[in-house]
Amino acid sequence: MIQDGDRFEKRDDLQLAGRGDASNTEQSNRPSQSRPQELMERSTLLIGAIWCLIGGFAMPVTHVLSIFMVGYGSTLLLKSRDSRRLPITLVLTVIPAVLRVQSLQMSRDIMLSSMISIAIGISIGYMMARLNMSLNKELALIALAAVFMLGIDVLLSSAEGKTLGETILTQFDEAARNLTSQNIALKLEVQALREQVELMWPMMYVLNAFISVMAAHVGAKLASNKLALKNNTASMATFSLPLWMIVIPVLALMCLGLATSQLTAWSDQLFFVGLNVFNAVRIPLSFQALGLVLSVAKERGVSKVITGLLFFTGIVLELSFYALSVIGLVDLLADFRGIRHAKVSAE
Repeated sequence: MIQDGDRFEKRDDLQLAGRGDASNTEQSNRPSQSRPQELMERSTLLIGAIWCLIGGFAMPVTHVLSIFMVGYGSTLLLKSRDSRRLPITLVLTVIPAVLRVQSLQMSRDIMLSSMISIAIGISIGYMMARLNMSLNKELALIALAAVFMLGIDVLLSSAEGKTLGETILTQFDEAARNLTSQNIALKLEVQALREQVELMWPMMYVLNAFISVMAAHVGAKLASNKLALKNNTASMATFSLPLWMIVIPVLALMCLGLATSQLTAWSDQLFFVGLNVFNAVRIPLSFQALGLVLSVAKERGVSKVITGLLFFTGIVLELSFYALSVIGLVDLLADFRGIRHAKVSAE
């Protein structure tokens, strides 16, 4: 009996020793297995840092391309949940931009606009890297950026004792004078363009913000494809504006109606505000309409080529006849895709 007990004890000792050797072998293999992944992550961070440095350095000179670079680089840098990555990304982009502005002795407005552009690029990169991107957030960022750009220029113009409209028209007149000094036919076309600028100069800020956000989105999207990030955002086919957005175009149309009726002494101001607000809200309404088109195309099994042609045709018709805005406004009211109904049922 004693011999059998000794045998069992020896067997247990051998099993424990075998388990210990296996665990030691597994631990020794872990560094070799994770090292390539660690090197890959470090190279990704280095590439992201280089893109942010170049984008920040070029921001005061090449606006759209630089925002694309910052969107790409910040997505690579902010993939990790490490809270230190965001301030590091800011430093890598802001400092080169400031040094470039100082070295070229550029004005304050270029410095401030560069900071806003950097904020746009990093915001898009952050949302893309953290997988919480949405079209509604991008539209909100466009509106916020346009307000900041407009506000900064208003303050700078006020410091010079002018209104922003006067400053813009003065700059336009100087550029037109140099361009049309020896061309009478071109001078007439420029004069017609000046009338449009005088009425719709706030839209320049909206379009600038829109182009900036789209450039950052393209860069961030390419970086997310490189990182093989899973896109958990809803497609445009399920995009829908909140119902309260209907108030904005309605108020804009009311302003235009009051202005054309000449019932108040503020007709010119009402026309100016109504026209610019309505043109600005055409952007989200167009996305609403394109979402409806994409949803119908998916249900009918339409090919991507035909869908692309429908998108292009819709954009052309929007520029000429406000087609997408009208469709988007009707869809926002009617909820043809049942998106709001589905959200209410889910709640």
